Amino acid sequence: MNEQKKPMTRKEILETIEMLSRSQGFYGRLLRDLEIMRENDPYPYEAFMKELENEEFRDPVDMVLYFET
Repeated sequence: MNEQKKPMTRKEILETIEMLSRSQGFYGRLLRDLEIMRENDPYPYEAFMKELENEEFRDPVDMVLYFET
């Protein structure tokens, strides 16, 4: 069976960024900036998160490749 994975949700994307932030400086800074943006400037935060959701990452590796290429 060739079952297609569902795209990552916003929650899964943020959880992955949080997990990676513990060992990778880039993701720590990204998480910090996202938290600041969410609190102080919600419109760009929502736009950025929607952009990430629209990428339809199938797993964390897809997301990492997006950020690191």
